[in-house]
Amino acid sequence: MTSRARTFLTLALLLMYAHARAGELPARPRFVYGGDARFAPYDYRDTDGVLTGFNVELMRAVAREAGVHVEVRLATWNDVRAEFDAGGIDIISLSYSEERAQAYDWLEQTWWMHQCVLFRAGRAGYPRSPAELAGETVAVQERSAVAELLFRQVPPKPLLITVPTQDDALAMLERGMASGVGGNSLSLRVAAAERGIDALAEMPLRAVPYGYMVRKGRATELGWVRMGLARLRKSGAIEALAERYLAVPPPRRSRDRTVFAAVFLGLAFAIATAVALRNRAREMAAERQARSERERMDGELARAETEWQRTVDAVDTCVVILDGNCRIKRINRAAREIIGQDESLIVGRHIEQLEATEPWLTAARLLRSARVGPPPSAEATDVGTGKTWDLTVFRAPDKQGADQPIIVNARDVTRVVALRGALRQSETMSALGALVAGVAHEIRNPLFSISATIDALEDDFGNHAEYVEGGHRLRKQVARLTRLTRDLLEYSRSPTLTRASIKARELLGGAVDACADRARERGVHLLLQVAPHLPALEVDVGRMEQVVQNLIANAVEHSPRGRTVRVAAQLGPVAETVELSVADQGLGLAEDDVPRLFEPFFSRREGGTGLGLSIVHRIVESHGGRVTAANQRSGGAVFTVILPVDVPPPGAGVPASAPASSSDAAPHPSE
Repeated sequence: MTSRARTFLTLALLLMYAHARAGELPARPRFVYGGDARFAPYDYRDTDGVLTGFNVELMRAVAREAGVHVEVRLATWNDVRAEFDAGGIDIISLSYSEERAQAYDWLEQTWWMHQCVLFRAGRAGYPRSPAELAGETVAVQERSAVAELLFRQVPPKPLLITVPTQDDALAMLERGMASGVGGNSLSLRVAAAERGIDALAEMPLRAVPYGYMVRKGRATELGWVRMGLARLRKSGAIEALAERYLAVPPPRRSRDRTVFAAVFLGLAFAIATAVALRNRAREMAAERQARSERERMDGELARAETEWQRTVDAVDTCVVILDGNCRIKRINRAAREIIGQDESLIVGRHIEQLEATEPWLTAARLLRSARVGPPPSAEATDVGTGKTWDLTVFRAPDKQGADQPIIVNARDVTRVVALRGALRQSETMSALGALVAGVAHEIRNPLFSISATIDALEDDFGNHAEYVEGGHRLRKQVARLTRLTRDLLEYSRSPTLTRASIKARELLGGAVDACADRARERGVHLLLQVAPHLPALEVDVGRMEQVVQNLIANAVEHSPRGRTVRVAAQLGPVAETVELSVADQGLGLAEDDVPRLFEPFFSRREGGTGLGLSIVHRIVESHGGRVTAANQRSGGAVFTVILPVDVPPPGAGVPASAPASSSDAAPHPSE
């Protein structure tokens, strides 16, 4: 037997013995370390697919010192962080910050991380400090320490673009979509060199401790990490690993293998397979049980998430949930409808990147004051839509004081605000009515005395010509004051109604008859048009006749001689309403006067009290209707009263836009 054959046989026997003993000994504790597969020279896969790097090899060395088994998993950084937060990974390497120390337990520092922003060479000048980054577009990896640092920076600050990986950030720099890229200086330069980007200018940000972090409450269980690191520091192994990985570009294994190594590994694998099958059977049983439990928990979590989404989508209030950097994590249906975009286009965006309209402008302002104190709130009105929102923004700290998601609630209170305004106006008008009533009563008694005195003077001096003209002027002014007093008392009357059923033709016909004499005096024609099949109106007949008479009298006064005032009734523009209108052929209304026509004491007519249209407005509103004024395209003004009806019209009525039939459109006898 040759010397080499004896050596192979000895090694094989030793391997078989070692595996046999391994099956008899209790299994070592198992832990999982996670890292970014594209974060050379700290965590990465070499050209042969082998997991390596400073962090990886250091973790393996610590595990050997502590006598535990550590599985290394490298994937995209977002997936690793998500699995770590969910409990699938036990240990990761992170740069230290106060926020991360509140969210996780800091185990031990392993190295220093030098954070910076890199720029392409060839520029006329470069920022020298974070304050000079305003105006720059900086690409950063999501959930990286530099991204968190720059997001917290007090304005002015750069425009930040977050991307899933460090390579994506360098690609944006390479294509000119970003003027700078932020991250760890060494890993950025290694990745840039692989892409052929050599000429770079660096702006340092800070140097921070870099080391191991675990989830809250697991620091004691993972105390072996500190023990292993202490032994490695004492032996100088950490410095040796740093010199190997951090002082030169990351190593790449050669694909060459010696024949001896290939033969040895093949023989070792063949011998070890039989022994390992026994241990693997035990592990598979435990894995199946763990997988079943994990699938059950995943199913419950998915059901809970679906139920939560359905619940918040059923709420009419807008609910937006943000992370600590004010980026949108969740959004309900009501908020999506306001933004007008799909959820996939909204989630991940900063709230200040939403459309510059309410309620998002006010929400962004409240977020700046939501860090301390009670939850801030405010009302915001969108001038474009007229909607008003009641906003509340608050944070919910956990037991350790770490920042939890920020919740923004926006409730549409447009109707409430309108009701508040109407209530204030009603209270004001009620107070004004009481004042007007008092003034009218105070004026009426002296007017009676003045009128009686004028009667006495006419009895005594009626035959004297010099007193006739003065007496006529006095009576004219007394009559004017009497009309004012009557209007004041009418305006101050309580809007209590005595309703009765009346046809629209009967209501309008009575008002036209009452105004016929005045129309003849003015040389104005009255035309009555009533559509067929109109439902009866449930109104206070006396007051509603007063409304129509006031509108007709007003139209007659503003119509030139020989023109026509049209009084019409037809179905209203919405269901179960009747529209009454009075249109003249005068000069029309001044545009500036239209908003004030129904205000008390507003009048452009000489001798007018300014209360006629106010009384009309008040009576119509007390019936649950509304009155409007506008100019006609053909000339003249039109006043429209829309009243609700309690009974739908029998049969098919005439649409509001249709003209009245010839049988129902007739000149009034006043012509």
